Amino acid sequence: MPTVRALSRLRRRAWTLALAAVSIGGCAAHAPQSKWFPALRGTTETAFVARVASVCAAHPVGERTVGAVLTDADAFRQLTGQLYRGALSNDLYMEQVRVAYPAPDANLPAVGCVIAQLNACLGGRCAPPPATPPASG
Repeated sequence: MPTVRALSRLRRRAWTLALAAVSIGGCAAHAPQSKWFPALRGTTETAFVARVASVCAAHPVGERTVGAVLTDADAFRQLTGQLYRGALSNDLYMEQVRVAYPAPDANLPAVGCVIAQLNACLGGRCAPPPATPPASG
């Protein structure tokens, strides 16, 4: 059982990571609609979600992973779509995911990864990266 001091330290780290994720994604804090973000012209929500599924799949969200919750018709997929469409700011997305999927780390690695993928799409790199071949042993 973690001590109160350890939990307090974990919360401080979580909020520090949250602020870092928001700072990194600050330029994408609001609606990434093509009239505001020309880099997204021709980029679909499906391409964005595919990139998130490819890059962030292993990150935990609550008791599951990003890959698992994206394959379900789940709240995480809906929230991620709202982030892409600009219906949620980065901050609100982070809070909604935290509430929907309670976790000791507040899902900060997963949320940070999703926001980084949104920023990649804003930068014109929305296609999922190529799969890396398995290492030969």
